[in-house]
Amino acid sequence: MNIEPLSSRDVEKNFTRNIWLLMGLPVDCLDEQQVLAELQTTVEQKQRCFLSTPNLNFVISAKHDAIFRQSVTDSDLSCIDGFPLVKVAKILNIPVTERVTGASLMEAITSSPCFNGQRIFLFGGEEGISELAQQKINNSENGAIVCGYCNPGFGTIEQMSSPEIINKINQSNANYIIVALGANKGQQWIQYNKEKLTAEVLTHFGAALNFSAGAVSRAPQLIQQLHLEWCWRIIQEPKLYKRYLNDGLAFLSILLKNVVPYALWLRKQKKPLYRNLSNHQSTYEASNGKIILSLSGWFHSDGLCDVREIFCKAALTGKNIEIDMQSVKYVDGAFLGLLMLLHRYTTASRKKLSLKNTPQQIERVMRWNML
Repeated sequence: MNIEPLSSRDVEKNFTRNIWLLMGLPVDCLDEQQVLAELQTTVEQKQRCFLSTPNLNFVISAKHDAIFRQSVTDSDLSCIDGFPLVKVAKILNIPVTERVTGASLMEAITSSPCFNGQRIFLFGGEEGISELAQQKINNSENGAIVCGYCNPGFGTIEQMSSPEIINKINQSNANYIIVALGANKGQQWIQYNKEKLTAEVLTHFGAALNFSAGAVSRAPQLIQQLHLEWCWRIIQEPKLYKRYLNDGLAFLSILLKNVVPYALWLRKQKKPLYRNLSNHQSTYEASNGKIILSLSGWFHSDGLCDVREIFCKAALTGKNIEIDMQSVKYVDGAFLGLLMLLHRYTTASRKKLSLKNTPQQIERVMRWNML
């Protein structure tokens, strides 16, 4: 298999992200306006953005599905769409300010004058929903327009990725491809086809397509503010009850086994952390066809510039990478988010990222973070 060379611009950009690890998934600490601005820039500069919007179901699915988890890791933006994740982020001192839901992004893109002239292709949804969404969106005076849609049915990823389908999407000259196939299948479809598609923004927005079509009404603002949107969804779509129940029980287990002990550890480390906030070192060495990184000290979000630099440099080599963790005393979610990015690029290069001499305390932190 031929391996595409890594784009230095894309790699360098990703290592500047304010990215954290939250319950096993990388998340960007951006608010809705920042995400919208990023999408506008992506389209205007003809770049590429694979946007994921993790919610609780993403966390549960990723715990048992490595392919699904990799799809989130491979995203260029990963924004929290789920109140439970926001609450856990605050407990773990992750600077997330608000939910960034697919439904809200969809509404903004299709109604704000800032997106006038931009084009959307709708992929998936139940029969007739995409056509209805197109009609409603295109009746608006402002925002992006829907330039095409396709309902591929219920086949395999390969069947949904035929040359005819990909050509139809590309010939629409869409800037955004908004997928609605169910989170797992939608993320897989984007992963499978992202190198063939010409649109700048690729994302799975789930129920946003139904909201846009008017087939399902979104919860009133008061219900959203009370964080009871899940209850409204169950009333509208009773078939979601079982999924929400299973996810809720799994989430309770994660809270007890992972979040609570990690939160207590963070609290215990607070005083020694501030005494050692700038006390860390990072070294880079190329040896025997691989890159060896040696880390020592305390790695906190306030002082990771050198880590970003050497991780980025190592990623661009396309070689196996070994990290000696022997003298590491502390890592937080920001460091682990960068570690996930490094893993993303070693995987893309068909190489290995390995950790060596990891202290037991750091291993526990990684387990608590579901890494």
